[in-house]
Amino acid sequence: MAYSVAKITKVESWITASEYADDGTLDIDVTTCMTNGTVAEECDEWKEGILVCKVEIDQPPADITALKIRFYMQSFMTIGDCEVVPYTDANSVSSTNAVLTTYNTAGAWYEHILSAALIAELADIGGKCYLRLTQPGTAKNRLGEVEIDMTYTTYEINGITKDFNGDALGSCEVSAFKSLGSGVYSYAGTTISNVTTGDYTIGTLGSGTYKVIAHKTGSPAVFDVTDFLTATATPSTTTTTTTV
Repeated sequence: MAYSVAKITKVESWITASEYADDGTLDIDVTTCMTNGTVAEECDEWKEGILVCKVEIDQPPADITALKIRFYMQSFMTIGDCEVVPYTDANSVSSTNAVLTTYNTAGAWYEHILSAALIAELADIGGKCYLRLTQPGTAKNRLGEVEIDMTYTTYEINGITKDFNGDALGSCEVSAFKSLGSGVYSYAGTTISNVTTGDYTIGTLGSGTYKVIAHKTGSPAVFDVTDFLTATATPSTTTTTTTV
């Protein structure tokens, strides 16, 4: 893998009572500023554990096998140590396996390599996880970018679209939606089934259960929805039948 912003879905500044206290009040959403590739842009000044940086990663933590995160310090008010800590639920962090790096030069990237123990602490928040950058001392850093380098297991769903008679029906639009529980679903991907065999694969999914919707425009248009399907680790040999 390589550093990128591909799986970073949100970056925020939060006001907290201390560096390891629960999230208090949202100060500002800096997602666009911190992920637009403009390192010279000062997005905010994070300081002294009372204004922390929260990074949302769109990947279930159970699938993550290695994770690094880096921040670009454009300038600073005070140099000092910064730590990356995991969120153990939607608002709380743990300092047990904190990864500390000294930020001491402006105009440079600073990397935090997360241990397996830290990754194991990450809570699954609706198929996502969160990291916090905080300052255990007096550092005041003006940051411009954030990137992650992540290795993770991918999953897929395979199936065949068939008509009411059980014969293969090709060229169907097939979409997968991940179950988040309590009747809530998140869109995960779309493909077109094979024109002849009706075979389809929707890959690069996170682990979990999904419903698949197949649709084909015609006279009349037809569609069907599967029962819950469990995505299997890539490569997959599991086949499900989707009758439309």
